Amino acid sequence: ANKVSIFKPKTAEYLIEKYLSEATVVIDPFSGFSGRMLGAFNAGKKYIGWDINETHVKESNEIIKFKNIGNRCSVNVQDLLSAQAADWTNSENNMLFTCPPYGGKEHWNENNDEIEKTCDEWIDLCLKKHKNCARYLFVVDKTEKYKNNIVETITNKSHFGENTESVILI
Repeated sequence: ANKVSIFKPKTAEYLIEKYLSEATVVIDPFSGFSGRMLGAFNAGKKYIGWDINETHVKESNEIIKFKNIGNRCSVNVQDLLSAQAADWTNSENNMLFTCPPYGGKEHWNENNDEIEKTCDEWIDLCLKKHKNCARYLFVVDKTEKYKNNIVETITNKSHFGENTESVILI
């Protein structure tokens, strides 16, 4: 994933406190630059993240080491497309929170082939690969399938410019 958005830790903390306050562990299959990790940590949650980009994972682990938060946060390399499905039924109160790649803006690579999916397709894949989480929270730029699950709209300023994103709660 060569080009990714930067998720602000304060926004992540706000969304976790508002929608995932009962979570013990926040699961994030698109960890990226660790904004959701820092937001989860600041909200007092454990965090398990994965990302396809080894550089982002290395940087996340440097943050974990620097802040000495290895007992509450972990980030590993994993491609969601090839990952085994996980069933979180008998785990701690796990809740998934992520921002899937935005089609046409961010690219997900598998064997050097660009993978383009809509946000709805990424959500479907997260639901399939991370079964039985207590809740699922997604921040996306577009949705058709999950329009009835939008709980909030946020305006975000990033290196992509200013955009409006939908917060989806399942």
